Amino acid sequence: MLRILLVEDEFLVRQLAFEELCEAGYCVVEAESGDAAAGILQDDRAFDLVCTDIRMPGTRDGWQLGAEARSMIPGIKVLYVSGYCETRQPLDQGEALLAKPFRLAAMLAAVESLLSVPSAA
Repeated sequence: MLRILLVEDEFLVRQLAFEELCEAGYCVVEAESGDAAAGILQDDRAFDLVCTDIRMPGTRDGWQLGAEARSMIPGIKVLYVSGYCETRQPLDQGEALLAKPFRLAAMLAAVESLLSVPSAA
């Protein structure tokens, strides 16, 4: 079963995304901040994808978390989610950006698309 680390500081958004991803057959672990997610990744690196908000409380934003995850876990995919028009160009292979608000079906499509990209590692 593919594993996803879902990182979102807004509880209701995180809960809806968690339920949708679980119903789609993914094993999902939740974190409420980039700092909490980094702690999870230190202890457990068996993830296929990180789905992270970009702007979160704490010392790590989503961009930093994504870079850290990709250095710790070669080949991991990262889906960045943001309610703001922000991007760093260009996104690497295995990365995507999804704008909020989004339909849950769009999130699932982005996850499935990323997971279908062959890993560079």
